[in-house]
Amino acid sequence: MQNLIPALRVKHVTIFDLLDQEFHYGEFVVFPKLAAYLGRIAAIPAKDAQEIGRISELVYLYAKIHSSVKEGTLEDEGFRSRVQMPVLLGDLFLGRFYRTLAECEKENCLPVYLDFMKEMNSRAVDYLKTDVDSDFGNEWLELLARKVAEAILVLAGENVCDSENLQVAAENYLRDQWPALYGQRISSVSELEIALQAEMF
Repeated sequence: MQNLIPALRVKHVTIFDLLDQEFHYGEFVVFPKLAAYLGRIAAIPAKDAQEIGRISELVYLYAKIHSSVKEGTLEDEGFRSRVQMPVLLGDLFLGRFYRTLAECEKENCLPVYLDFMKEMNSRAVDYLKTDVDSDFGNEWLELLARKVAEAILVLAGENVCDSENLQVAAENYLRDQWPALYGQRISSVSELEIALQAEMF
């Protein structure tokens, strides 16, 4: 997780300074913890599971920030100013996802994450077209949890671990751990570092 901290800094500021958006402690740890948990089930090296956790967290941040963009029209100057920073920061995390994927030599997992982005964007479009209440937030979290399981499976090899069981384990873990891990609101990188240190020691 400490390797993720630099990604939260943008030059002399951080995502917390640039976004008027709430982040909670669990959002930074649940996908790395999920990858570690699934990695143990699939018996892959801990380093590989840690790298999948970091990659998945970058995808989570990209998706969370982009999904926070509110409805509006490009003709509306207020809308344009509100969405500019989330769009740019979301794209920044997407770029860091690709870079980290290459640095960790996990390019074979790229199709898994591209499929997540495609499906998430499709669901987001459907959500924006309807007036009915939707549980879209939970839907894409569960979708990403399943994709973490798929990425772990790519590394383990399909013959080593049962795909369906690993995906069920991912969904159950997210459902059980998300409320417990969500916890405190985080408003700075230093707060996050303190929370991580407290958990590790």
